[in-house]
Amino acid sequence: MTNTQDFNVPSDLLGQHLQTARKAARLTQQEAADHLGVARTTIVAMEKGERKVQPEELIALAEKYKVSMHDLLRQRPPSGGLDVQFKAYFKKRGMADPSVGDRLEQAAALLQRNAENYLELEEKLESPLPKNYPQEYDISGLPVEIAADEVADAERRRIGLGEGPLGNLREVLETEVGLRIFALELDSRVSGLFGYTDELGGCIALNSKHPPERQRMSLAHEYAHFLTARMRPDVQVYRHGSRVPEAEKFAEAFARRLLMPAKSVTRHLRNHIRQHGKPKVADLVYLSAYFRVSFEAYVRRLEELTLLPPGSYDRLQFENFKPREAQKLAGVTEEIPEGQFSRRYILLALECLERGLITEGQAARYLEADRLGVRDLQEQYTRQSGLAENGELGWMSWQMDVDVNVRSR
Repeated sequence: MTNTQDFNVPSDLLGQHLQTARKAARLTQQEAADHLGVARTTIVAMEKGERKVQPEELIALAEKYKVSMHDLLRQRPPSGGLDVQFKAYFKKRGMADPSVGDRLEQAAALLQRNAENYLELEEKLESPLPKNYPQEYDISGLPVEIAADEVADAERRRIGLGEGPLGNLREVLETEVGLRIFALELDSRVSGLFGYTDELGGCIALNSKHPPERQRMSLAHEYAHFLTARMRPDVQVYRHGSRVPEAEKFAEAFARRLLMPAKSVTRHLRNHIRQHGKPKVADLVYLSAYFRVSFEAYVRRLEELTLLPPGSYDRLQFENFKPREAQKLAGVTEEIPEGQFSRRYILLALECLERGLITEGQAARYLEADRLGVRDLQEQYTRQSGLAENGELGWMSWQMDVDVNVRSR
């Protein structure tokens, strides 16, 4: 193994870091080559450790990839190998559109980099993420719906969630279970990614382009894979007209049950009927917001529980019903999306900066912000320290007059 003398880093290790950074920057080898004014084969050789990287080339690539020299000159290899797992996953399944496969590989590399940064911050503060992982649930031989009911109920009991609507699911799964969760810009057809390694633990990427309620459903979906098939990576891709694998059917069923437990959904709907009479569409708009899920997910859950006739949502859709417009008419506040990083991640970075363990420039790199953005975060978190998140939605006056045919049970 040859050393890159100028940097005192093994050539093959430097190549690994260059490849990880390039993919996380969503750049192809050709784009990197064009930036340096070299052939693509030169970039290939650099990433394989077969061609020495000149100092000016490294500086140019660090600038293009938007990473620090520190990232590229790390003395340890990339942690865990999430990107390697996903590469094998993509190769095994194949991609009809090569560009989609490239974008997914880049998303996996970005998840890898974020998870590594999270681990680095923890190591600097000697504050590891507490892991409260259950043994994998064995659902083999069970019908999808029964398995989903059992696992969702067991998890709610295990981490003390009760039967009511969940608050900040992302924060719960991070602090109570120990998952690393990020909101990243993914291909619009991709809802989420999940991967696991012993070093990094369970890691999930959600699509930041999607509405908060859809991200929450995607998070519950990926959590199902963590609970039942931890060592197998997953990519949640929109499938139109294709056969859905059993594992995906289970994950979808689990997500509905985790976010909308049958007892809680039924009880709240019955209470509303007793107090206000036969519910209208506007009432269902409110109740879907109460459970922090989309209107479609809530109505289809009512259909699944036989509280609404089959096809109720499809009928509304046929009548050109628009949930977003209905939310505005009903006075339901639109939820603000969460950021790329969790509260804990941000606080770790700010704590490292406060203690002098990292510079302001390094904090900006960890938080993917400029220096002014870092200072704004410092001020914001100092000002808001100790304040609880206010996610409550009060009862509103409904003026919408479309009746809903709710069934009694």
